[in-house]
Amino acid sequence: MIIIVVYYAANFYINIISITNLFILVLFGVIAAIIVLFSIFLHEIAHAIASRHYGLIIKEIELNFLGGFTKIEKEPTSPKSDKFIALIGPFSNILIGVIILAFFYIFRLKIQNYFLASLYFAGISNLAIGIFNLIPAYPLDGGRILRAFFWSKSKDFYDATYLAYRISVFIGYCFLFYGIYIFFTLKFVTAFWLLFIGILLIYSARYSYKNLTKIIIKNLRQKAQKSNINN
Repeated sequence: MIIIVVYYAANFYINIISITNLFILVLFGVIAAIIVLFSIFLHEIAHAIASRHYGLIIKEIELNFLGGFTKIEKEPTSPKSDKFIALIGPFSNILIGVIILAFFYIFRLKIQNYFLASLYFAGISNLAIGIFNLIPAYPLDGGRILRAFFWSKSKDFYDATYLAYRISVFIGYCFLFYGIYIFFTLKFVTAFWLLFIGILLIYSARYSYKNLTKIIIKNLRQKAQKSNINN
């Protein structure tokens, strides 16, 4: 996620304020990375606050080059809490993005220096992060919202997770095949990012679902052991 945004940040600085000096371009590439990391951190903080509101214990907040992840000791206990916790992250980014861009629009600011360019990029990147996370692909927030919907209908958390996982893999393959198609139209950079997103979504969905399955099996074994001890 961060790699994609930073790549487009470089193009943004080149096209908007015509940076030609390599050192300045690298410097603002670093600034763009910091902006994106801070935006993702705010995103995860929003998840953490919502999780605490529902009584869930936060283990840690992890940030890496692919994005961020708030680790909690156990999954949400209801579809309502699952949906709210998932929704609050992208909502916070979209809200920040809208406020920043509205500031430019209201005061009719022109991007005529590095500071304003970076501020404008912060608005655009927050919108991008928020919208990207609403893709209905588990474990992205959109996928968790989708799972909450299935959970509320089926009343079965595991079945809802499995259905969200299967849809996520399908979406990942859609990105993958569309990237292959774009590749043959000679739009290599766009094709690369589509392929990257597709592979990332497929891998993340399978990895998250596999881990969740292990946790569920572990909990069932612990309950069975306690039941045998009591008997």
